[in-house]
Amino acid sequence: MLKKKSSAVVCILAVVALGILIWLYGYHNQKSNDNLPALSSIAEMEEADVNELLAGYHRTQLRTVWEEPAFTNTNSDIWEIDGKTTLGVSYNNREKVVVCRLTIGDQLTDS
Repeated sequence: MLKKKSSAVVCILAVVALGILIWLYGYHNQKSNDNLPALSSIAEMEEADVNELLAGYHRTQLRTVWEEPAFTNTNSDIWEIDGKTTLGVSYNNREKVVVCRLTIGDQLTDS
């Protein structure tokens, strides 16, 4: 009888631990506003890393975290980061990020 109770407790703990691991994986890998870094951090990253990080985010999520961009059109937004660096973000027809571009200099309206 004691062995059955111990087995049941171990099974319950294993299920709880598995649930916690699944939740942590989902939290860290979903496109959540909490996972977006500050624009100043984006300026220090490589462009390929920025593309990998931002791909799949929705336009509204970026605007919620980073506020309104300096320039916008139908399929893209551009944020000024530090007075000399800009982040250009292009969206697909569902307003999900598909490609990003970091530029240095006064290229605000080139995209």
